[in-house]
Amino acid sequence: MFGRPYLYGLGAAGELGVQWALDHITSGVSRTMALIGETSITKLSRDSIFER
Repeated sequence: MFGRPYLYGLGAAGELGVQWALDHITSGVSRTMALIGETSITKLSRDSIFER
């Protein structure tokens, strides 16, 4: 999940591109966690993703 965006950022804009890619991924994860009501990655479980 992280390998390609990291490399695309590196190829497109060097260090700044890598930082942008990592910031973009981090903000996406944070937003998704807020939307599902989780506050910590360590608390995520299969039930956080799949509703039964």
